[in-house]
Amino acid sequence: MTAFLKLDGLKILVEDSSRFSVKKPYNDNRRLYWLDEPTDEEIRKLGDILDIDKFLFDFYEYREKIWGLTDYKICEFGIAFDTSEVAKKIYYNINGQLLALAGKVIDGRVETRFKHYASIENYPKPQITKLLGEKQSIFEIISDYKPEYKEFFHDRTFLFFDERTHKDLNSLLTAEPNCYHANIRRLDLKIGENSELIKKLLKSQNCNVDNVDEWISKHSDQIIYWLSLLKDGMTIYYDKE
Repeated sequence: MTAFLKLDGLKILVEDSSRFSVKKPYNDNRRLYWLDEPTDEEIRKLGDILDIDKFLFDFYEYREKIWGLTDYKICEFGIAFDTSEVAKKIYYNINGQLLALAGKVIDGRVETRFKHYASIENYPKPQITKLLGEKQSIFEIISDYKPEYKEFFHDRTFLFFDERTHKDLNSLLTAEPNCYHANIRRLDLKIGENSELIKKLLKSQNCNVDNVDEWISKHSDQIIYWLSLLKDGMTIYYDKE
C-alpha cells in the first residue's frame, strides 16, 4: 500500500519518486502528498499545512472558471515538491480528468506549465514509438523480464496515462504527449531485488547511471508503483521511505 501520514485530522497519502535523465544526475528529492475523495475543507487544510503558494492554489480556487466544466467534484487532490529543482505542483482529478499546474524557479523567477493527464485504455505502443523513435521502451523491457510478465501490459486495461504539458492553457489539450505513465503495482517490484532490471531500463533510455548502485541501496526496500517514460529519461515512483 501507499504510505500515508495522519496530520491534523487528515489522512495524507505520500509517494516518492526519482527522475533519471540523460545529462543530469538522478534526482530523488521528489515527494507527492495527496488526498483521496477530499472535501473542500480538507483540500484547504492541506494547502495550509504545506504552505502552498497562492498562485498555485488559485488553480484549484478558480477551477470552474478555468475549465468551464459542469461537474467540479474533486476525487483526488495533490501537492508535489521537488526540492532539487525548486519546483512545486498542484493537481486534481475531476471525473478522470487529471489537471495540474507546475511552478519552477529558473534564474530567480517562477516559470509555470499546465499539465493534463489522460487515461489510455490499451497499451499505446504506436504513440510511444512516435515519442521515442525506434528505441525500445521500458515497458517492452519489463514484458521480456520474466515469462509471466509477457502479457502484463496487454491483458489489462487503463494501466497507462499520457501527459501533455504546455505554458499556454488554451493549447494544452492539443499539445503532443511528452510522457507516458504506467501503473505496475501488481508486479510488486522491490527495488533492491530487481537491481539488474532497473539498470537495464535506465541504460535503454541512455540515462545517466552515475551512483545508481547507491540509489538502489538507499531505496532497496521500496516497491515501485509507477514508471514514467520521457523522451530524455524516465521516472520511478515508489512508496515513501
